[in-house]
Amino acid sequence: MPTALGIPRVFVPRAYRRKGIAKVLFDAAARTAVHGCKLSHDQVAFSQPTGDGRILMNHLGITRVYEEDSDDADNLT
Repeated sequence: MPTALGIPRVFVPRAYRRKGIAKVLFDAAARTAVHGCKLSHDQVAFSQPTGDGRILMNHLGITRVYEEDSDDADNLT
């Protein structure tokens, strides 16, 4: 499935986590990645998330993961 926005990494220092910073970053990316079009969560995929990244994905309602090192853009799950 084509994806309008792939998120390879999100980093928030541990001392600042659970304060909504990652959600604000995600919302800004979804709002500005395609000029004039706010992307919905089903148009976004994360790459190989860590445990904390999976928690963020679940919190945001994102279920799609892509393989970052793949040459084939159709390797989304």
